[in-house]
Amino acid sequence: CVTMATVSYPAGLYEVKAAEAQDANTEGMDILEAESGDFRYMELSNGSLEIIKYRGNATKLVIPSEIEGKKVVKIGRKAFSGCKQLTSITIPESIKEIHCYSWEWETECVCTPFDDCENLTEIIVEENNTWYSSQNGILYDKDKTKLLYCPRGRTGSITIPKSVTDIEKSSFYERELHDVYYTGYMSNIVLGNVSHLTEIVVED
Repeated sequence: CVTMATVSYPAGLYEVKAAEAQDANTEGMDILEAESGDFRYMELSNGSLEIIKYRGNATKLVIPSEIEGKKVVKIGRKAFSGCKQLTSITIPESIKEIHCYSWEWETECVCTPFDDCENLTEIIVEENNTWYSSQNGILYDKDKTKLLYCPRGRTGSITIPKSVTDIEKSSFYERELHDVYYTGYMSNIVLGNVSHLTEIVVED
């Protein structure tokens, strides 16, 4: 059963929605939103889908590559926000864009699709995805040159691949990590407020 609704956003009324519509090549057009099972999604102008909210209670979630026969290509900026029960998320090969960090005008802070997922310990990206990758539960770009997100529930120690040259801001904010190991080269390592961090080991 799919519930459909059409929502129009007048030009200039919501800057954030206008920006999202432009990114999806839907500026000036109606944006179609719907629900299927535990997912609320937005249909883009090319017929592909963006997940905007997950309403289920799974602890280990595999995001579908298709919903109602249409390819899922984007994960919205607050898609899994508040899903405290989630411990693992698998991202399919169809995903081309993840709103890892975006500005929340209402609260004036940076938000991610995984906000308040305090028990999330791993993000797994399917191997055939051409845009993203993962290693030991941490999200990277495809070539592992940029670390995009460390799950909120990760504790203990982590090893950053030698190929990484950039870390997305807030990737480690308020993580309870003890040790961070890195053997590559990065001109500036910014981890933010990392609880319990006792050691950063950088080796040539």
